[in-house]
Amino acid sequence: MSLPARSAVAVTLLCLAACGSGGGGTQGSLTISPQTASATIGGPAVTLTASLSGSSNPIAWTLSGPGSIAPAQGSSTQYTPPPFGGTPATATVTASAGSGLSASVTVSVAVPASIDVHGMAIGSDTTPVAGVSVTIGTQSATTDAGGRFTISGVTVPYDLTAVATSPASPTSSRKTGVVYQGLTRRDPTILMVGMARLPRRATLTGNVTGANPVGVAGDVTRLIIGSPQIPFWLVNDVETNVTSNPYTLHPSWVGQDTTTGTIHVLQWQQDGGLPVSYSGYASVPGITLSADAGTVASDAVLSAPPASTIAGTIQLAPSLTRFSQLVAIVFPGAVPTFLGSDTPTASFAYPFPNVAGATATLVASAGDTGSSSYSSAQLTGIAPGTTNVLVSLPPAPKPVAPVDHTTGVGSTTDFTWTPMNGTVYEFLVINPSALYVTFTSATTARIPDLSAQGLELSGKSSWDVNAYGPVGSVDELAGVALAHLLGTDSYFGGTTAPRDFTNP
Repeated sequence: MSLPARSAVAVTLLCLAACGSGGGGTQGSLTISPQTASATIGGPAVTLTASLSGSSNPIAWTLSGPGSIAPAQGSSTQYTPPPFGGTPATATVTASAGSGLSASVTVSVAVPASIDVHGMAIGSDTTPVAGVSVTIGTQSATTDAGGRFTISGVTVPYDLTAVATSPASPTSSRKTGVVYQGLTRRDPTILMVGMARLPRRATLTGNVTGANPVGVAGDVTRLIIGSPQIPFWLVNDVETNVTSNPYTLHPSWVGQDTTTGTIHVLQWQQDGGLPVSYSGYASVPGITLSADAGTVASDAVLSAPPASTIAGTIQLAPSLTRFSQLVAIVFPGAVPTFLGSDTPTASFAYPFPNVAGATATLVASAGDTGSSSYSSAQLTGIAPGTTNVLVSLPPAPKPVAPVDHTTGVGSTTDFTWTPMNGTVYEFLVINPSALYVTFTSATTARIPDLSAQGLELSGKSSWDVNAYGPVGSVDELAGVALAHLLGTDSYFGGTTAPRDFTNP
């Protein structure tokens, strides 16, 4: 064989080795650096770099396991470990470039030996609560004017106790003790259940014109004002049915002395409590309210909005009997305003106004057969015209022990209840002088002994359990204000039948 022929053979062999043959080989190579990696829960991100040769295809990144990656395209990505967690884990990051080219690296995710906890205590109105005594292990701190506290060198998982010996609200003398069990996150938001500031109030008045005259029989003309400072539980103070002109509303809000919001007015005709058509809508932005600063006047002129239909199905667990079904409209920046209730049926269809930015919220509740426990669900963000809405109600949690009217109950008594999948529990003990709250992922709890912090349990009390979902851990519940979850998010849950007991 001549030299040129030998060279041609060598080149061919090199191409087969490097480029693959028609028998299913791959072109090029792909590697990731570093080949092994480690991270810590709540710690910094790890940078991973892919090296590709023999191909110009784009590189895509995928993740299997806890944490997150970003970006998902390009020659490198960053793996960020989960912000909280109580057990070691592994995550697999894979780079792919098509044509069978891929490489993976396993990231070992460790639990930190200790963490510094920087948290916040808020009330049921979501505003900060100062002066709360927070204890983790043997360390304690007191929340500042912004509701914040810091406790260093905490071993995870940890239990946190927060106690407020000042009155829960301006209208209550009850003290509050809250326990979060099994936390691992560095930034918990602690909800001091039942604590709230005295709301700010103002007076709003004006005339509603256009569409049908207000006060026509069979019409509902509803006015509502929304602002960032109005929580969902103040709905009765921020809306009114206008039956004559001028209307008067005394809106309430929390936080600062001044708030700015938008008025929404909707007019509909109803039959049997539900809307059948819509004759008018108006919005008036830029309404500024100041506490105790006199009356604000604002008129609204209605015009007919287009309408569509919202329809779907409610599914019940076999142990439930439906007793409540409500539909609400949520205007931008406002709390839900309920349009009416339906005779409970498996299928439903509601006419709904096509108002800019407005969505529907559906709320369903069902009682457990033979008990006072119930299951509930709220589905939010439903766009007008949606006809495949599905709401499922799982079995309600039920109390197990102690039985009703048990005597001699104390801090060593085990309270138990049946589980509700996908939820975290709020165990409540209500006494004339104190409220005890325990957030836990278990289906058993005890009354915390908070006598050293000024909370005493004596005489007759009641207990029940609320289940909140979809929530996978107490850490998740401590990352979002519960009031926000119930007010604006989709959720499901349940409440056990209440029981009484007596403490000696």
